Amino acid sequence: MSGARRQERRDGVDGATEADRPQTEAQGGGAPSQGKRSRGLRVLETDAQGVQSTPDDMFTALRQEAEQRHLTAAAVVSLETLHHSLSLAEERRRRTRPWRIVWGIVAVLFAAIVPYWVGRRVAIWHTGQVMFILRCMDPSGWALVGWTIVTVLFTVLGLALVVRRRGCLLALALALFALSQLVSGVSLLKSDFWYGTFAVYGKGSFYVNAVNLGMIASASGLFVFSIVFVTLMVFARNGSKAKMLLRGWSAFAFFLICELAAICIVLFCGVIQLMG
Repeated sequence: MSGARRQERRDGVDGATEADRPQTEAQGGGAPSQGKRSRGLRVLETDAQGVQSTPDDMFTALRQEAEQRHLTAAAVVSLETLHHSLSLAEERRRRTRPWRIVWGIVAVLFAAIVPYWVGRRVAIWHTGQVMFILRCMDPSGWALVGWTIVTVLFTVLGLALVVRRRGCLLALALALFALSQLVSGVSLLKSDFWYGTFAVYGKGSFYVNAVNLGMIASASGLFVFSIVFVTLMVFARNGSKAKMLLRGWSAFAFFLICELAAICIVLFCGVIQLMG
C-alpha cells in the first residue's frame, strides 16, 4: 500500500514538472533578443541548405570583413588626400595670374633698358651739367653712393624672397633697379668703362669711375656671399656652427659684412686712386 502511494507521488511530481516546463520556457524567452545578437553567433547559424558553419568559417568571415573595412578606410583616406591636393592645386592656379608675370617681365625689361639709355644720353649731351654735379662731392663719396644704391637693391630683393606680402618690396626693388641703371648709364658702366669715361669726361672721369667702383664693389660682395652661402649649404654638417650663417638674421648680417668688406677695400686700399 505504501509502495503504491510513493509511486503516485512520483508521478504527480513528474507531471507537475512537465506541466511547468512550457511556462518556464515562455517566461525565460528561450531565444536571445534581436539586436544584442553578436556577429559571431550569426555566423554559427544554419545557412539556407541546413549546414551549420564551423568556428574556422566564422573566423574567416570576420577576417574578410575586417580586411574589407580596412581597405574601405584606406580608400577614403586616399580620396580625401587626393581631394586636398586638387584643392591646393586649384588654389595655386587661381592665385597664379599669367598677366602679372607678363607685366613683371615687361617692367623689368623697361627698367633695365630705358634708364640706362637715358643716362648715356645725359652723359653725352649734358656732360657739363653732370660734371658740375659730380664736383660737389669727393670721389670716395660717390663710390659710397653707388655702393649704397646697389646694396639696398640686393637687400630689398632678399626681403622680398622671405616675406609673404612682397608687392611693395618688389615695386621698391624695381624702382631701385631703374635708379641703378640710370646711374650706370651716366657713369658709362661696362666691362672696360675707364676708356669710355675718359673719352667723354676727360679728367673728370675720376668721379664717375669712383661711382662705377662702388657699384662693382657691391656686386662683388654679393658674389662672395653667394659662394660662401652655397658652399656651407652643401658641405657643412647639420648642427655645426657654420650652419648658423644660413639662418635668418645671421645670413643677413653675414651679407652686410661681405658688402662692408668690399667697399672698405675700394675706399681704403687705393683702388680709386688707381682709376684716377
